[in-house]
Amino acid sequence: MSQYARDHGASVHCYDIKINVGGKEKIIEIPILRAENFGRKMAIDEKLIGEDFYTIMTNRETGKIALLCNSVVFSEIKEVIERHRNLFARIKSITLDFSSLYKKICTELIPNAEQIGDKFHVVSNLMDAHQAVRIRYRQKELEKKEKHTLNSNA
Repeated sequence: MSQYARDHGASVHCYDIKINVGGKEKIIEIPILRAENFGRKMAIDEKLIGEDFYTIMTNRETGKIALLCNSVVFSEIKEVIERHRNLFARIKSITLDFSSLYKKICTELIPNAEQIGDKFHVVSNLMDAHQAVRIRYRQKELEKKEKHTLNSNA
């Protein structure tokens, strides 16, 4: 039986943290924080669950989730990382998309980790660039053909 079933869900909120935002207390929900799942090679991304965006960190070697945090706000994620600094110190490389949020998190809060662009977004950007070049050349060829047709009819 899982811990969740034994404690009727209370364990889901055992890592939640309270912060002060503009004089009001806010709770950052952290349904998953597993120290044993942090490793040298990690990945960070956002995940939409229901109507909420979460930051998720997974171990690239094991595929296991190390962190699931109900926030995509830098100051809130910073608070989570600072409270668990020892876990993040283990990270030697981190895979991320081209999000400015995750770039800032990695650069400022996990500075010793090498940043690696995730292959999906790298390939997607290459394909978009290739498509743009292909369209540009096609347009030039169509313009040449149209110009040639106009000159032939004159």
